[in-house]
Amino acid sequence: MRDGRIYVIYGQGGIITSGGMKLLANRIQAQWPKSIVTTHSWDDPNAIAADMAHYPSFAKLLLGYSLGGNCVT
Repeated sequence: MRDGRIYVIYGQGGIITSGGMKLLANRIQAQWPKSIVTTHSWDDPNAIAADMAHYPSFAKLLLGYSLGGNCVT
């Protein structure tokens, strides 16, 4: 059974400017191995929303950096 769904969202410039977010996603996955942790681009919030719809009973956490943080709101 999975614990939850965690979305880590890069800022403008993707992984090039948000490399720390990839490291954060890896650390979160190591800390909570039963959760599903993925990284996403800030400029496609509809893809994130569609993915969230596939996990209606999961607890969800969105973490964003820069424009990724704006995307979360």
